[in-house]
Amino acid sequence: TILEKIKSELGERIWGAYCVDGLIYVLIARMMIIDPLDYSWLHLMVAGGHYEMNGQRLLREFTWDIFYGEICKQLGYKSEASQIFAKRGSDHHKSMDIFFQIFDAFILELLVPYIRMIKDSDTTATPSVSGFHNFISTQTDKTYIFLTQIVLGPMASLFLYRISTRVSPKCDLLLASRRNFSTLWHSIPGHPNYKFIEAFDMKQYSMQPSRVREWVKNFSTIGRSGSGRGQPPDFLGEESVKQVKVTLPSNPSEENWDLACCSADKIDTIKKIVYKRVGIDETPICSTQSITNEQ
Repeated sequence: TILEKIKSELGERIWGAYCVDGLIYVLIARMMIIDPLDYSWLHLMVAGGHYEMNGQRLLREFTWDIFYGEICKQLGYKSEASQIFAKRGSDHHKSMDIFFQIFDAFILELLVPYIRMIKDSDTTATPSVSGFHNFISTQTDKTYIFLTQIVLGPMASLFLYRISTRVSPKCDLLLASRRNFSTLWHSIPGHPNYKFIEAFDMKQYSMQPSRVREWVKNFSTIGRSGSGRGQPPDFLGEESVKQVKVTLPSNPSEENWDLACCSADKIDTIKKIVYKRVGIDETPICSTQSITNEQ
């Protein structure tokens, strides 16, 4: 099996990481629960990219009839086909773009009454985060309370999760945003896999040796541009698979896949040499952390 192959390639290492999503994660985790000694070497990593996609889909479906669908119409998704496209989230990049626009707009709308209150008051108070939180706690309008709970709860958590995996990779922020967003998984019927994943992953993280936990912090997101920006390992893996697929025939066999995967690094090296000789600039492939052979 794949797990046996991973274990056989550990070498001197006593543990190994495996990044998977959804049902596969749940099945392997249950195997680890049933036979913990056999899988004591394995660390399961949540596929962060797919977690983001499914989290955004959950939030979109939950709020679609409340405000999400109507705002999508205002953004130009007016026809029946475009509404279906927006609701399904067929294009993740466009879906996240819509999400960011809605999130930014609601943040500004929530701030408007707070800023007006300060302007109308006789005090010399200035806007602040703590002041905004105190203002929210005094509100009685049910619509305003609901929007603060949605926007400053799961929507803000998803926004911070995106930031923690892309713009400024920080494991602590990633875990905190996931923990806050998990309340939505547990509040809505269905989605048993992600409810299980949240509980298992938090327990696994809390029980890890300090050395393993430090590794997880450093490599929960990986970059290739050298700019310090990263992306979840599963999305990075999908990019590598796309590069490998370019070298495959139309109906590849298992042998074709093995040959293409084994040759991927050599092909990448040849490509860099050719680019350099013909004078084409290419951003070097490197990670946000220095990955040694031992790791």
